Amino acid sequence: MHDIAGEFGFPSRRDLRPGEFWAVDDVSFELRKGEALGVIGRNGAGKSTLLRLLSGLLRPDRGEVRRRGRMGALIELGVGFNPVLTGYENIAISAVLQGLTRAETARLADEVLEFSELGAYMDAPLQSYSTGMKARLSYALAASLKPDVLLVDEVLAVGDLGFQRKCIAHMQSYLRGGGALMFVSHNVNHIQLLCQRALLLDKGQLVAAGDPVEILNQMLQSQKIATAGSVPASREGPVTLRRIGLRPLAGPVLETGGGLEVSVDYDSTTTTRIFWGFTIWTADFGVCITGNYSLLPVGIEPGEGRLSCTLPSLPLVGGQYLIRIGLFDQPTRQALIDGGQTSATAVLEVRAPMDELSNIRMARNQLVTVEVEWNAPGP
Repeated sequence: MHDIAGEFGFPSRRDLRPGEFWAVDDVSFELRKGEALGVIGRNGAGKSTLLRLLSGLLRPDRGEVRRRGRMGALIELGVGFNPVLTGYENIAISAVLQGLTRAETARLADEVLEFSELGAYMDAPLQSYSTGMKARLSYALAASLKPDVLLVDEVLAVGDLGFQRKCIAHMQSYLRGGGALMFVSHNVNHIQLLCQRALLLDKGQLVAAGDPVEILNQMLQSQKIATAGSVPASREGPVTLRRIGLRPLAGPVLETGGGLEVSVDYDSTTTTRIFWGFTIWTADFGVCITGNYSLLPVGIEPGEGRLSCTLPSLPLVGGQYLIRIGLFDQPTRQALIDGGQTSATAVLEVRAPMDELSNIRMARNQLVTVEVEWNAPGP
């Protein structure tokens, strides 16, 4: 595939009109025999459009798609099927379109029945099928036609666990036999299990390609980036914050499980004793993950000063977080800086390890990791 672009709107024009956009823009890659290529990205990135272009359902406005061999596509459940016809009748129509003989069609129907395990439902019209049943029929038909290239778009997202296992086992066997697979999915586990390479799309453009673990890590890290920056503290009151410092204890970047020094530079107009501490929040301020405050009061004097503390290990999953500082007057317990919406906030970025487990944690929106000692199973 070379320099391909698909335009929504008026395909005869080279220049886009207001409201038009390139659904796929300047994407080039190769897919070889025996290779599984994962395609990932946010919703609307152009993944499904790309597969429609490859399958021939859409025509590229520029560039070209070079295909060798028979193409099988599972792009959208029910596409290519007539909902008022039965499963067997839809198989027969697909066989005719593939140029199969009557004997080959009969063998195809037997293979689809065995793989799909739909039984008597094969005699029912497709409009009576559940989503999972349509997925079974679609995948079974595509697999039984034995294509040279198989395009799969999220079909495993709707099947039950047993059917997912069957499809994954088939894809692995298909690849060992020299088939080529292009696999679109939001499931991190499936991409890492099946694919040797991955493409990351964003707004129709190819932004990264390479090892699936690395490409998934790049995508997941970017999805956790905060849009909010540092929030200044209120300048009212006897104590105001001038700066929050975050210094990783090992190297320039804080990694999951690494140590961190938190420092606070302040101006005071009074002599008092304070409690101080911090809270750590998700990037959207939606969840307060953890926090701590000093148990022993600290004396401060008029003028500039600094407070600091050390976190020996911070087991945060990779991404961006927000740290809020709170200061309380010890004699009155009055909040000088309350750690709420008006308190100073610093952005903390945590880099995750580049491995499969780290990607799964980020994909599931986990916030912290825990150390575990796994015991061998008993007799």
